[in-house]
Amino acid sequence: MIHLNQFSKIPNKPDPSPFCVKCEIFMKMNDIEHKCRLGNVQKAPKKKLPYIEDGETIICDSEDILHYLAKKFDIDMDKDLSNREKAISFGMRKMLEEHFYFLLVYARWIDDEGWADTSQTMKKLFPPVLRSILPGVIRKGLKKTLHGQGTGRHSHEEIVVKVNEVFQSLESLLDGKDFLMGDKPTLLDVSAFSFLTAVANYPSFATKELQKYKSLVDYEKRIAQQYYTENS
Repeated sequence: MIHLNQFSKIPNKPDPSPFCVKCEIFMKMNDIEHKCRLGNVQKAPKKKLPYIEDGETIICDSEDILHYLAKKFDIDMDKDLSNREKAISFGMRKMLEEHFYFLLVYARWIDDEGWADTSQTMKKLFPPVLRSILPGVIRKGLKKTLHGQGTGRHSHEEIVVKVNEVFQSLESLLDGKDFLMGDKPTLLDVSAFSFLTAVANYPSFATKELQKYKSLVDYEKRIAQQYYTENS
């Protein structure tokens, strides 16, 4: 039994972290027996979530977790892709995880519209004594992080454009297919769903922008309905 330590287990709703969802949806798509439980960042080996426990083995970082699970259970979600398709998939995954991630942090934590929801969501995850303090402390730290990384130096309007560029790229690749690379899910779908469902479930200006892309909205809903129902 694999235990996934994440931020929250909200019934019928994905974890607020796309990287936690990434690990969970990978296990769901590949029928890996697992349980999700609340993790403690302070007790996490690298002070970050998610991490998994497999008996005495502890694996941190979502990418390392997927590599470990793929090897342990002999899984290759990209086995039917050509080398060219694998290259496209790799580039798109990095676009999401190393570019769009920072845009999403801005949308949910820095922009006032997203912060209104995020602050309330985060309060539910903290002990009562910290609820009025910790979300604001985290927000201040993230503002500094985004400024250093670069995203925080852009105007709101510029960030909206960048968000739409990502959605347009995903929509162009989906192009009427069931999944981004064909008729069955690949690693790219694991990453893409994780970020799209974060946008869809936790309101921000990015949620409104996503509504412009019906194929992506339908794609996210289809996967969510299949894997995040009451009995899934």
